[in-house]
Amino acid sequence: MNASNVNPFVRFAGNARIARYPLVCYDTRIIYAIKGETELWVNGKSYTFKKGNLALLKSGTKYCVKNTYSANLILITFDYTHSNTSTETAIIPDLPQDFKKENITEIVYFDEPKAFNDVVILENADSIEDRILRIVDEFMTQKIYYRDRISGMLKDILFYIARHISIKSERPQSTADLIISYIKDNYATKITHKDISNLTNYHENYINTIMKQYTGKTLNQYIINYRILMSKDLLITTNYSISQISEMVGFNYTSHFLSAFRKITDTTPHKYRKQNNI
Repeated sequence: MNASNVNPFVRFAGNARIARYPLVCYDTRIIYAIKGETELWVNGKSYTFKKGNLALLKSGTKYCVKNTYSANLILITFDYTHSNTSTETAIIPDLPQDFKKENITEIVYFDEPKAFNDVVILENADSIEDRILRIVDEFMTQKIYYRDRISGMLKDILFYIARHISIKSERPQSTADLIISYIKDNYATKITHKDISNLTNYHENYINTIMKQYTGKTLNQYIINYRILMSKDLLITTNYSISQISEMVGFNYTSHFLSAFRKITDTTPHKYRKQNNI
């Protein structure tokens, strides 16, 4: 599964006193600190958990809070899909010795982001606090269509988490910006991995890793997509022939341009131009 495929089913959203002794959850949960500071234990590892911190715990995770009265925590329990909606109310976690793995509500593996397959701890997530509180308000008031609304709100939060954890540091971000700027300036000419490697002083494999993190595409995919984007503008704003446009946006062969254009847009340059009245 990818993050874009999630369709959350929320069972509970509200204030919570997390147990001081270890419990194992049957569904996925988000814990968010509204105020104060405490110590969160997850799978035997301790985290300082204070205002603005968020934890995403997959089903089957063992967790507890050392001091339940030193922080105000929000708890949201959910599944990533609607495959098990028969149980609509909160599912109480069990003590480790009583936990039954077969009762887990769903088992999901994420191809992207892979971090969702493990515990995620975010610091300084204050920017999504209002969204979390809106989910709580919707769940507590339970007006018409509330489940649909909180599902959409939670999906937005999950996208925030996915984007946040995909960004490792400021250096790769600035490198990605440098690469993208170079592509925009040079897309009409030949661009090789060696060119980008010389530009960034990074190995070709790491360049692809950076581009995948920040754009969702490999270097070659990004270059081709940008060239097709530029060709679309030329198709609807000029009278250049298709072969001329192909060359202008950096394709050596018109046949390669036609193939890439169809793959990305699901139509041909000729049909695209005709549909846009040129």
